[in-house]
Amino acid sequence: WLMGEGILIGDMSIANTTVKPGYPVGPGDSMAMTSFQGGILNFENTITLAPDTTLELGIYGPGTGYHDQILIGGLFDINQAILKIKGPSDIADYITSSDYFPILDTYGSGEIIGLFAGAGNGDIIGIYDFDNIFLGHFNLFYRDFQVSLSNFEAVPEPSTWLLMVLGGIILACYLRRQIRSKATSV
Repeated sequence: WLMGEGILIGDMSIANTTVKPGYPVGPGDSMAMTSFQGGILNFENTITLAPDTTLELGIYGPGTGYHDQILIGGLFDINQAILKIKGPSDIADYITSSDYFPILDTYGSGEIIGLFAGAGNGDIIGIYDFDNIFLGHFNLFYRDFQVSLSNFEAVPEPSTWLLMVLGGIILACYLRRQIRSKATSV
């Protein structure tokens, strides 16, 4: 296990079914822990993710140290791997649509090639809690030498849905009353 910050040196190919924080390879604290800190995983040479590999990264809040990040000093081939973003269930209390999260970043002669499966530039990618409950989504951006997430939108809470439905019912009753009032006055 490589937890926290670390460096993997040498050419490699990761072909596990899951690459996530805590095990077998990934930045940050284990997703089962209760104190969340982002971690940095540093690849200095060539790495290729297998197409069925899931790269699981955590976002715990805005700013440096509160999201997982992979730094790349060599060639990093995403190769249609699957990207999953995890976070605590109250993530909407900590981040906004203006927060920006560089999840893959290069330094020196680092280079990122390929795309995540089903996720082109600007596409929406979901964030889930540790029980796989959908919390909202980000836009995924492939920029020169960086892959990042921004434009967070939270899923409305149940109380918000209740208020919207209640508002719709009140509006429907009001409109029905208006129609009946016009029909009786004619």
